[in-house]
Amino acid sequence: MPTARLPLPTITNRTSLWFRRRRSSLRPRRTGELAETFKLDLAPVMIYGDDVTHIVSEEGIANLLLCRTAEEREQAIRGIAGFTEVGRRRDRKMVEKLRERKVIRRPEDLGINPLDAHRSMLAARSIKELMHWSGNLYDPPNKFRNW
Repeated sequence: MPTARLPLPTITNRTSLWFRRRRSSLRPRRTGELAETFKLDLAPVMIYGDDVTHIVSEEGIANLLLCRTAEEREQAIRGIAGFTEVGRRRDRKMVEKLRERKVIRRPEDLGINPLDAHRSMLAARSIKELMHWSGNLYDPPNKFRNW
């Protein structure tokens, strides 16, 4: 029988959200343990915020290099966070201003109809291509290596 998987947020501003789901489990020491604890396909990644230049989500792309203030940066992230705790707290007026300045780009802003989107539109069409283009810096889990 398959195990039930809890819906976990994909964009969150607190790592503690990952740990509240199962209070009985100990805080994992490594991201691999975190992936095992929550039965995630991939381990979560935390990146120091000032090092992030772009964020790509199902909702769009946030070009954080174009942000003029910390508040704009925050709203750009919220603007592409979708229906998550982070995304629901966005300032709609500021997000629209960021779209006008092309800080946030939605598929339709790029001339892409989401209903017509297909894998053939992607630059990399396989995990192997992602590995190659990253100079083998990207090291996917074995189950994604299907070549």
